[in-house]
Amino acid sequence: MVIAVSDRWSSIPDQLQMLDVYRDAQVFYRGRLMERPGKWVAAHLERHGLDPAGKADAGWRIGYAPDEPDQLVERLRQSAFSDEVILGSGLAVAADSGHLIDRFRDCLMFAVRDSVLAEVGFVGRRRTEATYLDTPESSFYRKSETLIGVAEQQEELADGAVPVIVNGPMAALALRAIGEIGAWAGVAVHGTSLSPLQAASLRHYATSDTVVVALGNGQADRQASARMLPLLAKEFTTVSVADLPRDRDPRTPYLADDDPSILRDALQFGRPLASLVIDLEVEKRAPGHQEMTRAATLREIARVVLRSPADAQDKELARISRRLGLDVVALAHEVQQLKRTKSTLRAARPAIEPRDPEPPTTSGPAL
Repeated sequence: MVIAVSDRWSSIPDQLQMLDVYRDAQVFYRGRLMERPGKWVAAHLERHGLDPAGKADAGWRIGYAPDEPDQLVERLRQSAFSDEVILGSGLAVAADSGHLIDRFRDCLMFAVRDSVLAEVGFVGRRRTEATYLDTPESSFYRKSETLIGVAEQQEELADGAVPVIVNGPMAALALRAIGEIGAWAGVAVHGTSLSPLQAASLRHYATSDTVVVALGNGQADRQASARMLPLLAKEFTTVSVADLPRDRDPRTPYLADDDPSILRDALQFGRPLASLVIDLEVEKRAPGHQEMTRAATLREIARVVLRSPADAQDKELARISRRLGLDVVALAHEVQQLKRTKSTLRAARPAIEPRDPEPPTTSGPAL
């Protein structure tokens, strides 16, 4: 599989210098976590069932940005980086006085990597707001081209670990705490949107034909999960959704006091993501439709059922018919009609004359 690399690599000398900035910053953040992290950081990691010193998760190389105005800026200056480069990296901002100050302060830090696993920025978990602060978007750092957790678990993914798309880097890291390292690999995207490049990158590094989506059970999370189906279905044979506990913030799917079997079972016994898509479609339909509306409902539900795995379609038909009070025979008939229509359309397409193949092109170096 070929993954095209962004055009940001067109100016190689500048970009290599930027990569050096991020590497130095990660060493700095990692050192602060090992030496003198903020008091809340150790408690936060321990609460999530993780090593409070971060040492057991060295592959992730999480770090800590100290609650000081310009420690990273001074460190980078000592490494001979100019203020222009430091500011361009997004790791510093200009204060009203004109002096550069650290963008990330008192944050638990995660490195962000692109499709070739180069460090291109950071995400910081804040203490007070339980939210994440990102490196600003630029020609070098684009959220839609990055994943968190792939490089850190590249070996596990290559050995067959099932990728699990989760809500935030802490959720990705917390999957290691349930005692099944190597079974699943938590991977976070920025927010809850997935791009074609992110889906292709995940497929490139994962050897498992299964992917699990575990964003949460809130309505916005369910809708975001459903939107991922077309992209993931192009890359993976099996696309499942894990029904996480409704009383749990999806950014913290596991805490040290939890029974780990609850999360393990949610991941292991997830249902097809297409089933969730069907549920969302069903929820749009209120009971008591008139005949014309009911007929339209049958057609729309049938279209969604066809997107579920073939071996799960009969089960989905029975489930939906019970829930909506629809005739299962009529619904099954509508599905068969759609199948025949699609087959007829495919057969009617004119044959395409073969032509000499053209060499594939990409916008940069490829994996």
